[in-house]
Amino acid sequence: MSRGRRESQWLVVRRCLAIIRRAQRGPASRQELLEAVLAQEGAEAYGEDEGDARRLRLEKDLERIRQNLLVDLYHDREADGYVIRDCWLPLLDLPDDDLATIAWLEQTFGHDSPQHDEVHALLGHLRLYLAPERQGEIERRHTALVLDLGRRRIWTRQRRTERRVRHCRSPTSAHAHAAVGSCAAQDAWTLGGSTRGV
Repeated sequence: MSRGRRESQWLVVRRCLAIIRRAQRGPASRQELLEAVLAQEGAEAYGEDEGDARRLRLEKDLERIRQNLLVDLYHDREADGYVIRDCWLPLLDLPDDDLATIAWLEQTFGHDSPQHDEVHALLGHLRLYLAPERQGEIERRHTALVLDLGRRRIWTRQRRTERRVRHCRSPTSAHAHAAVGSCAAQDAWTLGGSTRGV
């Protein structure tokens, strides 16, 4: 195989990557995909072909993306453009610390948080391009985070209860003896609540 042929194969790969990157930004028309390829590779990206011949070569690139790169890239009528629906070959990987950050963001930005939809849309895009086992790592980090937060809440309640008991039993506390009974009852309720919240 000649050197020129090898360069041609790499050009095909670069064209396909340009198409994928444009689709990752959001729904794109066939013309927008073509423009992304030309912007990256120049006017000779598809040789001297023009018009229908160039569009045919673009369609072949789309087929290569689906068949060889295992990226589910199709035209979506509702989105009015080409979109990535799934990736059988992961397009992204991240360090474990970044996956832990994704889990933290998902936990922190609840439904009532500002910009909840925007944050979770971004995290959803990141998840889409990760391998299944890396997505599973996010879930494991999320579970560990929830358990840790639960333990922290219990510990905080217990510490508050202990401080309240010490205050009620302090000889310098006003009406200390009268307050001990009330504190004890409140402590029992608080500890019961902490147990119920686990």
